[in-house]
Amino acid sequence: MTWRSIKRLWPVLPISVIWTVYYLAYQHTSFQEFKQLYQNLVTWKQQHLLLSSILFSATYITIVTCSIPLATIMSIFSGAIFGPILGCTLVIISAPTGAFLQYLVVRHLLYSWIQPKIQQLSPKL
Repeated sequence: MTWRSIKRLWPVLPISVIWTVYYLAYQHTSFQEFKQLYQNLVTWKQQHLLLSSILFSATYITIVTCSIPLATIMSIFSGAIFGPILGCTLVIISAPTGAFLQYLVVRHLLYSWIQPKIQQLSPKL
C-alpha cells in the first residue's frame, strides 16, 4: 500500500472513528438509561444551581475557545437542563466570552506563528 492510496482513505478515517465510538458507547444503552441520566442531572442541578451553572459556562467557554464543534449541542443541552430562561442566559453570556478568548489566543499567542504563513501565502497582505 503506497502513501498515495493511504492519503485517499484519509476522509474515511473521521467517519470510522465516529462510528466506532458511537457503536461502543451506545450498543448497550437504552432510552430508560438516558432518562435516568437526565433525571440525575436535573436533580443535581437543583441541589447545586450555582456550581452547575458555573461548570456549564466554563465548559461552554472552553468548547467555543477551542473551536470544538459542540456548541449547538451544548446550547440545546442548556435548555433541557436549565430551562429556557437560565439556559439561554448562560449561552448568551458564555458564547461571546469564548469567542473573545479565542480572539485573544489567536491575536496574542499564535500571531507570531500565523503571520509568516499568511505572508507566505499572500505577500501583498
